[in-house]
Amino acid sequence: MSEDVLKKPIFDKDFMDGFNKYLEIKTQTPYLLSTLPEALALETWDYRHALLLIVGIEQSAAEVEWLGYENYAGVWIEDPTINNASFLDATLPDYTVPTDFSNKEDKDYFKGDKHIEEKIKLLKDANVRLRYLFKHWESAAKPHSHKNSPSYYIEWALSKKYDIHWLDFVIERGFYKPNQLQEVEKPISDKERKTLLIIIAALAKEAKLDITKISKTGDLIASMTQLIGAPVGATTIETHLKKINQALENRAE
Repeated sequence: MSEDVLKKPIFDKDFMDGFNKYLEIKTQTPYLLSTLPEALALETWDYRHALLLIVGIEQSAAEVEWLGYENYAGVWIEDPTINNASFLDATLPDYTVPTDFSNKEDKDYFKGDKHIEEKIKLLKDANVRLRYLFKHWESAAKPHSHKNSPSYYIEWALSKKYDIHWLDFVIERGFYKPNQLQEVEKPISDKERKTLLIIIAALAKEAKLDITKISKTGDLIASMTQLIGAPVGATTIETHLKKINQALENRAE
């Protein structure tokens, strides 16, 4: 192989400029370059694809067992399970993560890999949210049609008090117009957000929860939200816990 070939860059400047532009847009507005806008242009969604999209998952890049799974005790649990998936708000497509952590060798091999551990946590949170929606969908007194409009699913999820992370994006971009009879909350101001964070800090202290241990406390609060029937993922909770110290410092100034 000639020296000139070896010196030639793998990717040319035009490719890298385009890729960097993609990263810039994807970082600032992650949903814009996901499959969500394309999905919203369709007349109907299959209910399984709809539930995945509402949870925040690329429905075309997900491995899901919809019929249930066998737990460690050998009992069959009729809940869907996401084994692997790419998320709508991911900066880059993130799909090649091993899914079999049932044996000790795999656990030991990937132990300490922060990327893998974070992906597994995201999948765990997504499973909690998907199962919450799936149970409500299946428990309807009047069975839903298997195919409905995107608006039907959005309004149904909101009626179950589910926080759709991409809702503001689709409203701002005109992909979805809220039902006039349905009250849509306005985004809270920075002052209101900081006040809520301080209230959370006070309640956490009263409950003897150490907000400096982000991961552990996030998992504990996530479990509490499941007990009251309104699950919030540990990763989402951790994001807010990380903002508490700054809110306390600002209030002290």
